[in-house]
Amino acid sequence: MSLTETDQLRFRMISTFQDGNPGYQFAGLGKGWLAELPRRLGSAEALDDACACVAAAKKSMARRHHPSTWIDPVLYGRAL
Repeated sequence: MSLTETDQLRFRMISTFQDGNPGYQFAGLGKGWLAELPRRLGSAEALDDACACVAAAKKSMARRHHPSTWIDPVLYGRAL
């Protein structure tokens, strides 16, 4: 059984809180309201778009890409 787009985004958001170099982890922030985001995904397109943008940026940061490439302009535009 394949995952829905929403489920895939949930996994990306959860990994955003946990994976990578401790300096790039959002775990410290995820103890409060941010920890609630994965369960709310799929309920609002704006939230989904914003989380997709954050997850992609975190992935770029963790891969040590140049800071000018961290934010995907297409994802950012949708998140707005």
